[in-house]
Amino acid sequence: MEKFKQDNITIKRGQLKNLSEIKNIFVETIKSVCIADYNEQKIKIWTTSVNDKQRWNDIMSNQIIFIAQIDKKIVLIIPSLRQAQIVRRN
Repeated sequence: MEKFKQDNITIKRGQLKNLSEIKNIFVETIKSVCIADYNEQKIKIWTTSVNDKQRWNDIMSNQIIFIAQIDKKIVLIIPSLRQAQIVRRN
């Protein structure tokens, strides 16, 4: 899948240049969605995984990550189901 566009939503493969936005969405999603199921300490530990540069470079280099954009702003991260390792449980 090279690129899919419908109205103002575009889905395409994420690239290393998108990493900063992807990590921001990752953190904000955990903070807003997981707050009901995890305590503050666990959320902090989980969200600080964005600081592991090697891990994120490996994810972007070795996995297929799609992004959804509205007006060129990333609004959703879509990991490949076959290789999904963005969410790592410790």
